[in-house]
Amino acid sequence: MKVDVLISPSELSSVDLRGMAVVVVDVLRATSTIVTALANGAAEVVPVETPEEALRYRLGDPAALACGARGGKPVEGFGLGNSPVEYTPERVEGRRIYLTTTNGTEAIRKAFERGAGEVLIGAFLNLSSVCDELRRRGRDIALICAGKEGRAGLEDLVFCGRCIERLGDEAELTDGAVIARIASRSFADVKEALLSSQHGRYLVSIGFERDIDFCAREDLFDLLPTAEPGDLIRITASPRCPTAPSQAPPRGCRA
Repeated sequence: MKVDVLISPSELSSVDLRGMAVVVVDVLRATSTIVTALANGAAEVVPVETPEEALRYRLGDPAALACGARGGKPVEGFGLGNSPVEYTPERVEGRRIYLTTTNGTEAIRKAFERGAGEVLIGAFLNLSSVCDELRRRGRDIALICAGKEGRAGLEDLVFCGRCIERLGDEAELTDGAVIARIASRSFADVKEALLSSQHGRYLVSIGFERDIDFCAREDLFDLLPTAEPGDLIRITASPRCPTAPSQAPPRGCRA
């Protein structure tokens, strides 16, 4: 089993993802938001390119929400931003979410353009679910870091490194995967890594320190969101109970 880490979506132009197990990671914050929304009962998440597109789809779908951010900040006219803590059962249960973000939703779209048959959605919140599924499939793996505006993001590299550690010594690592593992081993815990990252520091500066705390939590949810290609990309998953016993289970969860 070969494991490749694409440090930013710009590397996708030179790869063929056909037949690979593909994971897109945008810890701060798109994939963390997607995992949380689905865990808390959202019907599906539909990633779209622009705020205008999200608003247009919502007009034809009154029960849906247009959500997301640009530059980390909520978009005027949207129901929710890109802070996962906003995606409570009361706000999202049973609703379709049209989500647009600066980096994460674009990385998902580009993965399909490069031949991915499906895309798994990874965050620290569902780290074990992702790694267990990758081991089960036993295929070559591509971990795609959404990064920030075409550049590397430390937080996504650390996620990939944590995942590689769990895959075991039998995995054959590319240079990108080795870099991710080194990045992961450089920090005592996930929160330290997120606060050390450029994007983490930026989010703190604009008032989203609570998101750092939340996105740093490992295995809060036993959930594996999967994106399927199409004219509209749809991300779905069955909500299950969070693994942390101190957390109230999302509505409709199952053990």
